[in-house]
Amino acid sequence: MKETGPKIHIAQPKANTPTRSPLEIMIRFSPGKAPIDLSTFKVTLVKWVNIDITEHLEKYVTPEGVHIEKVDLPPGEHTVRLTLADREGHVTVKEVNLIVV
Repeated sequence: MKETGPKIHIAQPKANTPTRSPLEIMIRFSPGKAPIDLSTFKVTLVKWVNIDITEHLEKYVTPEGVHIEKVDLPPGEHTVRLTLADREGHVTVKEVNLIVV
């Protein structure tokens, strides 16, 4: 995915690595060319019909990133798309594949 805006680093869970639920989610943001615009943060569960789950995570989002200590996810593979832009409109889109066993 393209990354012209802020950096999005998935610290936990590791992509494509089987993990058990409940799991910890830790995502770090760092600015690129301009300050981060948190109002552009969007989280989409990628399925046959994509599902916007941003509002479920809003209370965990800070300028530094997202941290949720315990998340219950059903077993299976889950692809999540993260979108974030800076105040100049540079956008980063990152997808991560989570495997829950």
